[in-house]
Amino acid sequence: MDGDYDKVGISYDILVGGYDKVGISYDILVGGYDKVSIGYDSLEGGYDKMGKSNDKLNKSFDKVFEQDGGGQLLFSYGTLRDEDVQRVLFGRVVEVREAVLDGHAAYVGEDGYYFLKKGIGVIEGAVLRLTGAELAVADRWEEVPVYARVAVDVRVAGEVVRAWVYVRPDAVGESVDLAHAQGSFSAGEKEAYVREAREMMARIRGGDGN
Repeated sequence: MDGDYDKVGISYDILVGGYDKVGISYDILVGGYDKVSIGYDSLEGGYDKMGKSNDKLNKSFDKVFEQDGGGQLLFSYGTLRDEDVQRVLFGRVVEVREAVLDGHAAYVGEDGYYFLKKGIGVIEGAVLRLTGAELAVADRWEEVPVYARVAVDVRVAGEVVRAWVYVRPDAVGESVDLAHAQGSFSAGEKEAYVREAREMMARIRGGDGN
């Protein structure tokens, strides 16, 4: 992983907090720490360091959405911005603000999937306000640990705030312009994404951790 990224990983509290709302357990979602290569030791400093990162994210959340309450900010440039996908994955339409991520470029891998990594570029997207449980569902949707969730600075309405984003820092791919993929999809693409989201949630509720 790029040395410039904050090594924050995923905390146990994020993975299990509030799962009763969606009927998902930690074991169902990720199949244990060994499967996703995440553990206490990998947080490099333990939960105290992770807690500080959470505090920064929560302060960013308050600044962007101008209200009190806990939450996580997630920067997205693709499918998670779609309200129909949100309804399936999170059971609701989440609060969203337009945002810009500097210093990153977009690529497409041999598998046909887009990914971000540090580079010369600007990525237009949005920040989503999520609960800890919803963030864990997003992790599953974005195929962590194939993708890594890291903390970055994003620009929202003239303010710089801290948010999560999914990257593949070690992946190799072809540079791509994301303009056609940001914010809207064809009817066929949307139908495919919604169907995929439903299938994933059905597997989760059925106890399939894969």
